[in-house]
Amino acid sequence: LFATLDTCTRAWQMDDQRRVLLSDTVGFIRRLPHHLVASFHATLEEATQAQLLLHVVDAGHPGCEGQIRAAADVLRQIGCGEKHTIVVFNKIDTVERPSDIPLLKAAHPDSVEVSAKTGRGLDRLTARVKEILDEREIEIKVDADCGNGKLFAFLAENGRVLEREFIDDSVRLRARIQPRHYGQIKRMARAAVRVN
Repeated sequence: LFATLDTCTRAWQMDDQRRVLLSDTVGFIRRLPHHLVASFHATLEEATQAQLLLHVVDAGHPGCEGQIRAAADVLRQIGCGEKHTIVVFNKIDTVERPSDIPLLKAAHPDSVEVSAKTGRGLDRLTARVKEILDEREIEIKVDADCGNGKLFAFLAENGRVLEREFIDDSVRLRARIQPRHYGQIKRMARAAVRVN
């Protein structure tokens, strides 16, 4: 509880094309008093702005189900009850009765079991996060002037360029982006932007 008091954000380079920001927020407890929710509102604000929540739970803790419910209650209080969440059972190597693991998985079918200490399951977690992010992206084709560095920098920072084709003084790009960036890319391209 409250081992993290301030949000810590770091870049997670998932592969050659995708980098995401991962924020570690304050932990939650059952029946968190409203004044504490208000006190930590700035820290919890990260959760409201996230595209995806990873709820990291100590799988070896005897009260992990209660911790999951406590976090769900706080998330509802701050308006994140409907946000896509993956339960990440960490410390899977510390579970005393391995027969408990299938029970945890059955209760939380979208969960992923990992051990941050040994690295077990981290590849599955990465694959699951990528899958969810892919579902939320759109593919676009952009025709732009070769000198439009602002557009190329924006796409490099906020999307994934899949293909480049140079035609005289212009370039045709195929990229995947979050739908919220579509309007800005269209304005920056000053040319045709098509959704595939």
